[in-house]
Order: sequence, then structure tokens, then C-alpha cells
Amino acid sequence: MNEIIEKEIVSLYITARKTERILYELSYPRKREQCIWTLSRYFRNDVVTAIDKHKATAQEIVRQMLERGYNNEQCYLLSGDPQTDGTECTLSEALSKTDVASPMLVYSPEHKIAYWQGEEELSDTERMILSKG
Repeated sequence: MNEIIEKEIVSLYITARKTERILYELSYPRKREQCIWTLSRYFRNDVVTAIDKHKATAQEIVRQMLERGYNNEQCYLLSGDPQTDGTECTLSEALSKTDVASPMLVYSPEHKIAYWQGEEELSDTERMILSKG
């Protein structure tokens, strides 16, 4: 886990009243996974752009980011899947990891932009772009 990047993510996207709590839960192994599963509840409204799941798949969204030149950029993954949680990879590698059923946040430290994919459910999956400004 990269504590510096996680502090940056929390300060950019999480409501002020929950930042300390979220940082604590991310740093505490027993609480980390559950925190990631519920993270979207605490996103600031002014940084969220919801994506209609019927209009674009995760792969299409990430492909659009790739076309904008972000493909070789290093990204940080927060994930409900312990195998990918806290790892760094290129955006193109992150694309292949969005198929997992657990929630995932793909964060670009260089551009301060993130893609959130919520829990896979039978009928609905949260998908959002998070960006400040």
C-alpha cells in the first residue's frame, strides 16, 4: 500500500468530515477491505461524474482515456480484491483488471483523475469518473 497516494486520493475525493476515518480504515488491515467496498458513499458530490452503465462499459471508458494519451501512465489501484489492491500499473494493464466483481478505483496521480467501478450486482454497477475542478 502506498500511504502517500492514498492520502492524496482521500483528500481529493472524500468528504471532509470522513477523511480521518477513511484514512484510518485504509491503514488498518482488518477494516481496509470493507472500507473499499463502501468508499463511494463518501465521495464529494463536486468531483463525481456518473457514467450511465447502459451507454458505456468500463472497457470503453478506459479505452477513451487511453486514446487521450494516458495509456503508459502509472496508475494506483484501490480494490476490494486483495490481489490487485494497492498495486501500481499502467492504465492499459488496469483495463484488464476491471473485470473483477469487487469495487475498484483506478487513480492517475499525474492527472489527478480516477475511475471508480462499484460492486458488481445483478442489475446495476456504479461507474464514475472522479476529478477535481
